[in-house]
Amino acid sequence: MSRFISLLMLAAAVTSALHAQASFWDTPEAYLGQTPPTDAPKIFEPEPRTADGMFVMGRVAFSKDGTEFYYAMNDSWESGQHAQMKMMRYANHQWRKPVVLNHGFLSPTLSLDGQTLYMRPVAVKNSMQKVWKSTRTPGGWSDPSPFLEEPYGVYDFMPVASGNAYVGSDPSPDDSKDGITYAFSLLTISSGTPSVKSLGRPINEPGFNGDLYVAPDESYMIVSANETKTYQSELYISLHKPDSTWTAPVSLGPQINDGLAHRWGQFVTPNGKYLFYSHGTSEKDCAIYWVRFDKLLAAIAPSHPGTIGVAVNQMYNEQRSDKRGVFMVRRVEPASAAANAGIQAGDLIVATDGKPVAGITSKEMATQRLGGPAGSSVELSVVQQDGDLKKMMLVRKPYPPHINPPTDQFGYVIPGNWPMDPRYPFPLPWAPSLNHKGFEDVAFAPDFDEVDSPDYHGYLFVWWLNEPDEISAPQLQADIVTYFRGLAEQRGRNNSFTPDLSKVTAQYTASSTVPAATFTGILTLYDRRGQVISLHSEVTTTHCGGGHEAVFFEMSREPRPAPFWNQLDSVRDGFKCKR
Repeated sequence: MSRFISLLMLAAAVTSALHAQASFWDTPEAYLGQTPPTDAPKIFEPEPRTADGMFVMGRVAFSKDGTEFYYAMNDSWESGQHAQMKMMRYANHQWRKPVVLNHGFLSPTLSLDGQTLYMRPVAVKNSMQKVWKSTRTPGGWSDPSPFLEEPYGVYDFMPVASGNAYVGSDPSPDDSKDGITYAFSLLTISSGTPSVKSLGRPINEPGFNGDLYVAPDESYMIVSANETKTYQSELYISLHKPDSTWTAPVSLGPQINDGLAHRWGQFVTPNGKYLFYSHGTSEKDCAIYWVRFDKLLAAIAPSHPGTIGVAVNQMYNEQRSDKRGVFMVRRVEPASAAANAGIQAGDLIVATDGKPVAGITSKEMATQRLGGPAGSSVELSVVQQDGDLKKMMLVRKPYPPHINPPTDQFGYVIPGNWPMDPRYPFPLPWAPSLNHKGFEDVAFAPDFDEVDSPDYHGYLFVWWLNEPDEISAPQLQADIVTYFRGLAEQRGRNNSFTPDLSKVTAQYTASSTVPAATFTGILTLYDRRGQVISLHSEVTTTHCGGGHEAVFFEMSREPRPAPFWNQLDSVRDGFKCKR
């Protein structure tokens, strides 16, 4: 017990420190204090063009917390003789003046832990085959030193969370046959030896493919596409597919690609909110632009729910007025992102993406902090049972689907983000008078308990009955009234209300617009809050042989053709009497 109390005390101390550090990204001082853009790109100017022709160009970088900004200045697109790499830091409530870090380098790129600064030497021969680096020191940064010097291209080096990196490099033989002169490629390092492999078609197109940005979780890549011999190009995006290939790039839209210009140096802020890139028709009008990106990405990339594979319980914190403490890991799913990261039951999650979790609700933790689109990432701050505070970046995986036990004669697949109850054998605990033999499986929509959601109280259940006789509309109607009156009484006992059972009703008719043995109806029932609500219902019955009848119930607050019915129908249509 003393060890557990020590862990809670450490978690409380960490939480207090995190609360004292409001997310800098959300303050007016973020982004050098410049007013953020909307959907239309605007110029981002860390410092103005100088009288001798020096201007900001190429890739820029923000530190993970947003308090450091890195950029380069030069007077030419062709020569790097006068290039300077600079840094600005927010300290003592203000942005400090720019500091020159080095000369002759472009493309500042931070490692994901912020301890290494990669860059391209441009004042030397074969600069596209070289990557140099500086390491963080107590006083700033070390002098640059060689990191990669290869006989092939390692241009626009971009490290990712997997430990690999992406670069523009020499084409493969197959690329050359397709007219590709330079190729977006994956760089891996094994036993200290680097190697590159072209990503092939369709992400590479005939011509030069070199300027890129890759999300840390590798879910997408922003590329400079359609590049001409005079560098005009457009920004396109490609999505990473489950089979590890990439989709054909598509344009980021006319507001970004608004005419002939050189567009390169793309970079997305660590919070995923803004895209930065260099834009110009020549050195004379070259500038850094930025634009709102998270909404654009959501519109382009199909989103599927993802999970890191943990179940958590919120701890009681008597020191807080809301009593909402940190979250203890209750269960870790095998082979999940959490399991692979070494998270164990009993660990305490104190923050996500640097934001404390104490004070938030369990729902916010599940849906907004731990949950998110598959392929996206979240950083957890975890106090483990050895007392160490660890930060770990996890990539959300698609929910594994619910598949009924392999011992069943029948088969179905239900989306993994739908909660399911354990299997209930007949007689059902809340409706023991239902005269059936068999069992029920029930699954709930992710927003089942969200009153304002159109999917509120939406769910499905399957009765597998050891009965050869057909179910008629009157029998179905009587069964459902018995079912939901019993459920109303159970909900009343659990939630301190007394239901008027006469208000629980059901009306079913055989439907002629869908296959035979299908019924449509309207139900009135009590929800968990003690309110009477109406649900639209469709019931499909199927003879499965051997004296078995499958009865599939679909329930939705909204009538067809509400989108929720597509989810219900996909499960129903995938049901099979025999595997």
